[in-house]
Amino acid sequence: MAAMKSGAYSPRKVGPLAEEMLAELLAADWIPERVKALDCRDDLAKLARLRARVQLLTDEAPSMDLDEVTTPRRANGRSPFEILDAAENQAWRLEQKLRIDPMSLLEEQQEAKAEADLEAMAALGAEIRARREAELGGPPG
Repeated sequence: MAAMKSGAYSPRKVGPLAEEMLAELLAADWIPERVKALDCRDDLAKLARLRARVQLLTDEAPSMDLDEVTTPRRANGRSPFEILDAAENQAWRLEQKLRIDPMSLLEEQQEAKAEADLEAMAALGAEIRARREAELGGPPG
């Protein structure tokens, strides 16, 4: 059985790919500005590292047979599949923490729309009230 050579735990391989992924995340228009802020930057960088690790593991998997993917590399270790699964789960949990998973983004869009609808209704109400006051010659009273 050949050893997995993905480099998923090598800072030389993960680092540059993670930096590239972080730059992509910071440039992505679907990432809310609140996540791009400095107070979330460490978590975003961690997410980029996790995604880099997942990509390196995923890129390596097609060159491996089923036994290589499912057999731990060391005694009491984890298989490449288990390592990939753990990295994907960590990334998913971090996306949820940052509220950039699909459900959180959808909820945020719906909340923003509801807020905009309420503001529009409030503005319409104020306009109607101003018209009525103008028609009646002053505020009711």
